[in-house]
Amino acid sequence: MDYLALYACELVCTAVPAFIAYLVLRKLASNRANLAVPPGALAALFAAYLFTLMHFTGVGTLHDALRFGLDFNPHQMNLTPFANFTEDVEGHLLNILLFVPLGLLVPMLSGSRLRALPITATAIATSLVIEFSQLLNSRVTDADDLLMNVIGALIGYGVFRLIDKKRKKRSDQTSWMIIVAAMIAAAFLGRFLLYDEMGLAKMLFGF
Repeated sequence: MDYLALYACELVCTAVPAFIAYLVLRKLASNRANLAVPPGALAALFAAYLFTLMHFTGVGTLHDALRFGLDFNPHQMNLTPFANFTEDVEGHLLNILLFVPLGLLVPMLSGSRLRALPITATAIATSLVIEFSQLLNSRVTDADDLLMNVIGALIGYGVFRLIDKKRKKRSDQTSWMIIVAAMIAAAFLGRFLLYDEMGLAKMLFGF
């Protein structure tokens, strides 16, 4: 039960801000016929996915920075692609799998047939935010993780194109960019500012 409480708090700090961002944009869009808004169930699914993504990638938080300080260790960064690729094949596969839903859900949220470039840009931006935040909690920021994340997103996008061939491309694609970017930013900021894993663990488990 204590672990469930820990995960529930993490969910509230991550997924709830993302869904609130969606609700705010839906409210703003209520009087604008040219602004597409995805269904609430799909937005809730995306918010839950963002929680899962940030949980398994171990996104760093403000509390991590206060606890560990900002003295970065050079060994925390690997900027050379494929330098240690064979040492953690399982981790690379996990990085691919974690971003497959991103490539699948982003075009679903957009309501239009996007090209691969916006999906790639979204995956790169999201991955960079995650990777650099990991400098705050002593995890390794790795160029290979970025590459695997993008590959995963493109695999998800490929799956989307296979299962949704009839959807027409629309001209109002700015709306999806606003919604997706706002939900990702809200999820990250909510977790970054509100979630204190070690503090909660000490309170729940008494160490």
